[in-house]
Amino acid sequence: MPVPRTTIRRHAGRIGIVLAVAAATVAGTALPSFAVTTPPTLTLSANQGPSGGGNTITATTPLYTATAPIVPAPTFSGGASIEFQAAATATTACTATYAATSAPTSAAGGVIALPAANLTIISANRISMTIPTGFFTGASTSAPPKYNICAYTGTASTATLLAQTTAAGGQYAIGAQATITAVTPSAGSAQGGTTITVTGTNFPTTSTAITASIGGTPLTNINAVSATSFTAVTPPHAVSLTALPLSVTTAGGTVTKANAFTYSNGITVSPNSGPNTRLGVTPIDVQGLGFSSLTFANTGLPDDTNAHVYLVRGAYDSTMSGAAKTVGEVAECANVLVVSDTEVVCSMNLVDSLDLTHSGAVLTTSHAVTGDTVATSTTVSNISPVLTAADVGQRVSGTNIAAGTTSTAITVGAATFTATATSASTALTAVSPALTAADVGKVVTGTGIAANTTIVSQTGTAAVLSLPATGAATGAPGTVTITDSVPVPVGTYTVTIVSNGAGDEETNDPAFQKSIISSGSTYTVADY
Repeated sequence: MPVPRTTIRRHAGRIGIVLAVAAATVAGTALPSFAVTTPPTLTLSANQGPSGGGNTITATTPLYTATAPIVPAPTFSGGASIEFQAAATATTACTATYAATSAPTSAAGGVIALPAANLTIISANRISMTIPTGFFTGASTSAPPKYNICAYTGTASTATLLAQTTAAGGQYAIGAQATITAVTPSAGSAQGGTTITVTGTNFPTTSTAITASIGGTPLTNINAVSATSFTAVTPPHAVSLTALPLSVTTAGGTVTKANAFTYSNGITVSPNSGPNTRLGVTPIDVQGLGFSSLTFANTGLPDDTNAHVYLVRGAYDSTMSGAAKTVGEVAECANVLVVSDTEVVCSMNLVDSLDLTHSGAVLTTSHAVTGDTVATSTTVSNISPVLTAADVGQRVSGTNIAAGTTSTAITVGAATFTATATSASTALTAVSPALTAADVGKVVTGTGIAANTTIVSQTGTAAVLSLPATGAATGAPGTVTITDSVPVPVGTYTVTIVSNGAGDEETNDPAFQKSIISSGSTYTVADY
């Protein structure tokens, strides 16, 4: 098909530049022998656009065929010019001849000529147009105006109408550009699923007329509430150490608010409760995002620089307060297995609390006692005031008393054993002195023994441990300590994943991450 030759003409008394295309024969198309009495209808590729312009649309007329001679013949073979004429009503038609341009101050008036450089004839019945930036300056935004797109044979006042948009074909609506005032809440889980409310101005009241994204990822379940707000649900997204931008697209174009929403490491725990009376461990499944980038190492040290899964009373705070974290872990979920980037499984030992200060199992002030102890002995004598049966099982602390010591009858329930542990094995062998049934469920500590390890069963000189040893016990044989455990107190806690378990790392480690407190991370400890 020969390419039409484009010439630019200026006309006195006109605002803007229009396109005039020299007459050309479109290959394979014969002009009809009858006169066209009704201008064909222009069908637009998009019936709305932003007030700021910058978008491109196409307009198409019905195609003339020999079998359908009543359809008007190819329209743009001899060239065309385009005007946007404001339509007061849906039935407002284009003027029969090329109209004088005028400022579009309202939906009821105004004629704008499209510059020639922004107009391209694609074929005899199809034309494209790029709306210049600022094309609709002065148009009303309180009531977005509609325009008829009118094609003429030229730009002279006598140029006749070739084709036009109609109410049936769809007039062209100008959308006012939206503004974004706030996003609430401004943070949520990296798993997604947070319902946010976006407030601003000039939002469509039809949900399908709004699209939006955070950090380039589309929002879902967009619900138009009013012209000043809409709600949406955040999609999953990697944890963002800084706030991400929110972009909203409407008929008025795309607007962006920087630093609008932060994705935090949110998690969901299942099951979300466990008993503190069960011997051994309670498995849990943790759903989240970004687990593949974390290093979980079962070193047996709950406060090393590796990633950890903690049970915390409230919001975890690694800031050191003396020798302890301000809000540290009550228990650690051991044997962490990264199933995928979105899932880990681990084993929670609820029969042994790591939080001795806040466990609630220490003797209260009213039960403080004085007494004498002898090195290597488990006997406390000269106790005052006198103990009662209610004190059995209570934690004992004091000078030269081992941490974690509890009372059993009148003796202290802690003893030192010799035994051999093998790396990655749950077997404890060569135990001396021999264990008894009373030792089942007690906590085992020592070289090569994983944190929160308890005795599952025993046969005197051997035992099965709840967790495999992290390394071979040193010495021949090694030394372990077996003590009565203090269960994690009944209550509500938060399962927290940290990228670094050392103290003060929230300040010292610039890449430190921790999961946020949410309904999904809540974990309840019960005594049944």
